[in-house]
Amino acid sequence: MADYMSGYGVEDERRAEIRRKIGLALVVVLGALFIWWMFFRNFSEERQLNEFVEALKAKNYQKGYAMFGCTSRTPCTDYTYPKFLEDWGPEGRFKNAGQGVILRSGHTGSSARRFLLRFKPPDDCPASIIRVLRFDDTELNLMVDRENGAIGFSPWPVCSPRLKF
Repeated sequence: MADYMSGYGVEDERRAEIRRKIGLALVVVLGALFIWWMFFRNFSEERQLNEFVEALKAKNYQKGYAMFGCTSRTPCTDYTYPKFLEDWGPEGRFKNAGQGVILRSGHTGSSARRFLLRFKPPDDCPASIIRVLRFDDTELNLMVDRENGAIGFSPWPVCSPRLKF
């Protein structure tokens, strides 16, 4: 009679242990995905901005201008190369930007933010990331458009990461 009851509940305990292990694995995978999303979702855009700052440091202004989305195939009519040199060139307003430090980033046009807050950002704020570049006593907002990878900036506060949407 002892053999008859010795296996009672063993199968239920085994199933419960499998459920616990699957649940723990699911939590670990979701946690890893969340951490990856938090730290690496802007990797390509941040690399683009770092390359831009390195191009300015190396005084490769043609490459920097091309990173603004302005090439010989798709010239920028509003932001010509001479105007780019007035801003970023050796005698420009932001001539020391190559020695700058990138401080932080913000997001604009986030679909999650629009969904949660029922808010559409202004038309001048495309889906992009904004990084603040500090050099000398200047802080400058640099933006990378997620759709085409073009870098942009504005001399006045537009799509500022400090503005709360």
